[in-house]
Amino acid sequence: MRPSPALALPLAGILLGVACTVGAMRYAVGSLVAPGPGLFPLLAGLTMTLAGLIALVAECRVPSIAPAGRGESFRRVPMLVAVLVGYALVLKPAGFLAASAALTALVLVILGRRRAWPVAGIALALSAGCYLTFRLLGVPLPAGALGLG
Repeated sequence: MRPSPALALPLAGILLGVACTVGAMRYAVGSLVAPGPGLFPLLAGLTMTLAGLIALVAECRVPSIAPAGRGESFRRVPMLVAVLVGYALVLKPAGFLAASAALTALVLVILGRRRAWPVAGIALALSAGCYLTFRLLGVPLPAGALGLG
């Protein structure tokens, strides 16, 4: 009997969760009252691992039905992954604002929004809002060529 391809996602979630958990353990965890830099990555890793385990058990109990075919939506997944990898590569050199605006614009276009002005407006507003929120929280961001960081 061949394993179901639907098991790949829960297994990937478990592996990623374990990797996040192990990575978080390299930092001081602290406590809920005085959290260290590793607390939230640790909680995220444990949550991801637990969610992957729950999904794996659910898939083993009642296997999901494979989709009839791969449509337009299926082609979007590799494009979105490529955009996220590109974002990670250009974040430091381009800076948070420029990289995040480009990421948002590309994701909107991949997901089907075609008109340029709304895409540009949403991308700029979302990036600026995130930038201001992180600055208010005191989170250092890559400055890039714009020097905003």
